[in-house]
Amino acid sequence: LPNNIPEKLNISPGETVYYVVQNETVWGPPGTAGVGLPSPIDRRRDVGDSPDEAHTELRRRQTSTKTVWLSMNTCQQPTTNQTLSAAPPQLTMYVSTSDGNQKPGPDVTSEEQEVIALVEGFASVAIQADKNVYVGVSAPSLPDTFTGPWNYQIAASIDAPFFESQDNSFLGIVDTDTTSALLVTGNLTSTGADQKLKDKWLSADTPFTIFTYAANTTQVDGVRNSFCGLDLAKKDALEVTMGMTDRGEDDIPRQQFHVKGLQGGTTYHGLLAIEGNSTAFGPGVVGGGGRVWRPVKFSTKSDSNCALIFSLPFCSSIAYAAPSNPTLFADHSQLAALYDNRAQALYKNFNRSLQQIPCNTTDTAKYSLARTCDDCARDYKDWLCAVSIPRCTDFSLAVPPSDALSVRPRNIAAPYYNGSEPPDVERLGWDLSWRERRFANSSRNAWIDETIRPGPYKEVLPCSESCWDVVRSCPASLGFKCPEDGIGVEWGYGE
Repeated sequence: LPNNIPEKLNISPGETVYYVVQNETVWGPPGTAGVGLPSPIDRRRDVGDSPDEAHTELRRRQTSTKTVWLSMNTCQQPTTNQTLSAAPPQLTMYVSTSDGNQKPGPDVTSEEQEVIALVEGFASVAIQADKNVYVGVSAPSLPDTFTGPWNYQIAASIDAPFFESQDNSFLGIVDTDTTSALLVTGNLTSTGADQKLKDKWLSADTPFTIFTYAANTTQVDGVRNSFCGLDLAKKDALEVTMGMTDRGEDDIPRQQFHVKGLQGGTTYHGLLAIEGNSTAFGPGVVGGGGRVWRPVKFSTKSDSNCALIFSLPFCSSIAYAAPSNPTLFADHSQLAALYDNRAQALYKNFNRSLQQIPCNTTDTAKYSLARTCDDCARDYKDWLCAVSIPRCTDFSLAVPPSDALSVRPRNIAAPYYNGSEPPDVERLGWDLSWRERRFANSSRNAWIDETIRPGPYKEVLPCSESCWDVVRSCPASLGFKCPEDGIGVEWGYGE
């Protein structure tokens, strides 16, 4: 096994294949890492980072040694023509640094070898070596229900693991509608990172990719931790639009994924990955085999009257599903423009009022020493966008008691866009008091029911703190107030 050069092979049930990492490789020159990312990303333990799982480390045999990483991925597995809930058994890697055990494997009884069973198609071991390293890859016997070989890749490196699988997800779900989902990576910089570093990330080519599959599928069973296994197993014709974003309070760069072509009312797993080491991949590249993270679970909506909108020119902080009507707004960009333009038009009136405030003046003449006009403009815009563009979720959604004050029914007096009515809408109307029905019978903003006509839906209410931010940040002369408990706040804002 040369440095950072993977070997790819088919292996039959009951077979063991042997390799050696030569002494000249152990003490040879390092590999090429490539340009690299603007800054290191979240790196945690590899999957199974314990002596009895998929990532382990042989104890140091002597002080004058070199670290050698051995890692492998299962790319393809034996197949079956039956409907089974279990995947085929996993391969096993055996490692020895003893010249007395040059063919480590299942038949060796000596303790001079390390046994690493693959976990979901991945294994990695870091060892300390001062000479040849001996490796065996063994395939178990197969049940009668499976036929065919495994296909795997194995690589040795004196630089870093060639294949990686992290034990955290580093991916989050933003929101969904019936046919798409918006997901983002974790933070790619710290909160206090300088703007130059943030700008490098925002202008970088999208380094991550994503694998998406239905939660009930068996096509990735046994290879969830393997980049090549996931890549070969994908079958769904999904369209993924990727880009960099700094949306959010801290303006921290993240990569976002808009996954389209999903089925409504379905649970999926999204799995973040990097091809190679993000800027280079393949043989001869340090970390060139790719890296995968743990999957995150999300579900698409069942009702078609909520549409995912994001990357709005004015309301740039908005990224969620808004009330929609698929017969009138099949193109979500038209819906997004309608919401965004209305919010921007409303903001103009506020901006004229703010311009009358002496912002750039002496401390004694300022309306506040703690807040500025910029703070007021920012917080008002965030609040305005949140209340102008309701966050929509399924009317059929069963809301747990803990969220009952944050998710409210809307527009229950109207039918769906296709003329039908939810089966429980009449019962809901009788369960509500007259005052509650007054709020529930229509949307937050009347023009939504008149122009978009979404029919019944539930609104995830904006946080009441967004209103109080405006009160705290803006001059008292502008007269901003927030509704009080028992006087509408419970239908206008959540906790």
